[in-house]
Amino acid sequence: MPDEVKPIKYPILEHFEVPEAVLKSWQITVDLLAKIANIPAALIMRVHEKEIEVFVSSQSAGNVYHQGEKAPLDFGLYCETVMNTQHELLVPNALKDPLWEKNPDIKLGMISYCGLPLTWPGGEIFGTICILDNQEHFYTSEIRDLLERFRDSVQFSLEAIYQSSLEHERADEAMKEQNSTLRSAFDSTNAHIFSLDRQYLYTSFNKSHAGVMKAIYGVEIEIGHSLFDYQTVPEDREKEKRNIDRALVGEKFIES
Repeated sequence: MPDEVKPIKYPILEHFEVPEAVLKSWQITVDLLAKIANIPAALIMRVHEKEIEVFVSSQSAGNVYHQGEKAPLDFGLYCETVMNTQHELLVPNALKDPLWEKNPDIKLGMISYCGLPLTWPGGEIFGTICILDNQEHFYTSEIRDLLERFRDSVQFSLEAIYQSSLEHERADEAMKEQNSTLRSAFDSTNAHIFSLDRQYLYTSFNKSHAGVMKAIYGVEIEIGHSLFDYQTVPEDREKEKRNIDRALVGEKFIES
């Protein structure tokens, strides 16, 4: 039997993409964080339905995490607790903590952790921003404040991505609605609408005209296909194409 798929504990957004420019900014963020905190790894993690991904990883000495790596959920990772509780998690030394002594990151040598949740403006979980060390580390209040400030910066980027994506979605929906309205109006009339382009007199017509087109031209013509070859005799086609080209650039002279 297939493994049971456990329901996600929190809402996520899978379809919002992070622009390249934002990724570059986040790379600078984690690199600075690792350098200032003097630790081997600073990460931005992104959660998916069944796994969590190393989304951005600091380019720092001793970092064992690589961008694009993924790990399954429900395996007791530090970041899972952060996302589940949506609060900061501080683990100075997992080897001395019964709650964390079997944490999977210990196998990678990362025994201390400090992380904060990252969320979209609607409250959905994006993932975490976190720092890890291969030795006991209590992380000073200054370092934790710095992590929080960097978290706020990433959250600001997420808000901008979120709003931009929503605007595009609303524009797409408005366009679909407009096209649907136009098609409904078009199908309810006897109008025959032509559109000119560089493919020479492509046309769009409603379904009721299909029989009329067959009666006129003697062939089945699919909606949206060009009627140019049916509307002109072979010896006139080059002349008509020149006329169309002139019309498209706004010239008034039409070759007869």
